[in-house]
Amino acid sequence: MNFLCLSAILFIIMEVGMMEELEVVRLLQNYRHDLLNHLQLIQGYLSMGKKDTAESKMTELFSHFEEERKLIQLHAPKFTLWLIHFNHRYDNLRIAYNIHIDRSLSMVDDFILTKCNKIIDLMENYTNPLELYEIQLDIKENELCFYFDGEFKEIIINKEIMSKDIDVSVHEEKIVCRFELPRNG
Repeated sequence: MNFLCLSAILFIIMEVGMMEELEVVRLLQNYRHDLLNHLQLIQGYLSMGKKDTAESKMTELFSHFEEERKLIQLHAPKFTLWLIHFNHRYDNLRIAYNIHIDRSLSMVDDFILTKCNKIIDLMENYTNPLELYEIQLDIKENELCFYFDGEFKEIIINKEIMSKDIDVSVHEEKIVCRFELPRNG
């Protein structure tokens, strides 16, 4: 997805009342800033004669755009905006995602957003605000899986966590949180 496509989507969303104008402008600024950072990095490698590295970074950028295209095609606008804006919303959390699903999630958009927010709220209780945590989100046909990487405070899996229909497992310096996707709204 390019900057103009994102702009059009955001203005449509703003028209139906999902976002305020200031939020849209901030999201566009952040998106544009990130895109320019990637392009400047590629330009820097080219100016140093590092063609292979520049090509590798271009491939990464196109791969990211392909995942964004798949994200948009999920037809889950609230979840899409949450994910696109995620890295600017949290100082010590960075998320990357892969989409392995080819169906509309429009009927479960609110459900997904609620579960994702609960997972992030939960995990913030176990993070150190001075440490950067990498998150890999895999969106699969039947579930969403968050893989948190970093050093966490001791996590206690209790009834409160499990009552949210979120499966949490701990593996050394990695925590996995997952929930099932309903087939229909």
